[in-house]
Amino acid sequence: MGLKAEQRVEGGVVVVKPKPSKGLTSKAVDWFEKLIVKLMYDSSQPHQWLSGNFAPVSHETPPCKDVPVIGHLPESEEIREAEEMLINMKRRSNLDLPLKLAMSADDT
Repeated sequence: MGLKAEQRVEGGVVVVKPKPSKGLTSKAVDWFEKLIVKLMYDSSQPHQWLSGNFAPVSHETPPCKDVPVIGHLPESEEIREAEEMLINMKRRSNLDLPLKLAMSADDT
C-alpha cells in the first residue's frame, strides 16, 4: 500500500495508525465541531441506549447447508400455460412417432 501509517498483520488485516494533524487549521475545525455539537445537544430528549441481553443464544441451531424444502411455491398462470404447451407438444410427438415408424418401415 505504500503508506507508513499502515502495517500488515498476520491474516491480511491492515492496521491503520493515523497521525492527526496538530496545526492551527485542524484545531480551529475541532473547536468549531465541538461548538456545533454543544449547540445542537438537547438535554430534554432521552438518549437512545440499547438495553437487554444481546449475548449469543446457546440453544440456537447453527446454519447448515442443503436444508430440504417441504412443499412448493404457488404456480403463476404463465408457468402453467408453458407446462401445458410442453405437455401438448410431447403428446403430439408421441402420436406422430408410430406414424413415422410405419412410414420408415414402408420405405425399406
